[in-house]
Amino acid sequence: MITNHSILFGKYRVHSTSVGNSDEAIIFVHGNSQTSESWNLQMSSSELNSKYQLISFDLPGHGQSDWFKGDDTSLYDLKEMAKVIEAVIDFYQPEKYILVGL
Repeated sequence: MITNHSILFGKYRVHSTSVGNSDEAIIFVHGNSQTSESWNLQMSSSELNSKYQLISFDLPGHGQSDWFKGDDTSLYDLKEMAKVIEAVIDFYQPEKYILVGL
């Protein structure tokens, strides 16, 4: 069963979903103008979720995650997005993980 979570990133909420129960995870990162739903096929794969914890999330400004507020667009740069991914990893705390992106 896929579970929804809200991860706090500073004062913003990042929406995530997970399925499977393993110390090893596959973390799926969507591309620009997409959402975590881009990974629905992989998230519903019984072959994958029987071996791994599968994690997908909406980057800020996408899907069900909050938008960064104000005029500072630097919050959407690659360094900040890497920090969001780090927050997701910290939330789930897998022993090992594979990061997959579009």
